Amino acid sequence: MSLLLISLFSGAIAIAVAVFRFDVLRKKAFCVGKMAEVASAIALGVRTYLSRQLKTILLITPFVAALLWRTVSLSVAITFVLGVFTSLVTAFLV
Repeated sequence: MSLLLISLFSGAIAIAVAVFRFDVLRKKAFCVGKMAEVASAIALGVRTYLSRQLKTILLITPFVAALLWRTVSLSVAITFVLGVFTSLVTAFLV
């Protein structure tokens, strides 16, 4: 089995486990009152942080990709951009 197939297979398993765990945790009920208020404040803070981080990453990514392309190779630059994209998508799934 090639390394590419091993990495694709292990990545698919990791995503499946993450989706399963996310679904289990989402179905759990919150306690009413203060706990729900704190959870709401944390969620707002996370969204604000991720929004700011998204702007910064999208600003820097093209320059780093171009540098990687010029110094290493096009395939490394493409892999870098795909990694950034999947990280951003994962951050906004929740």
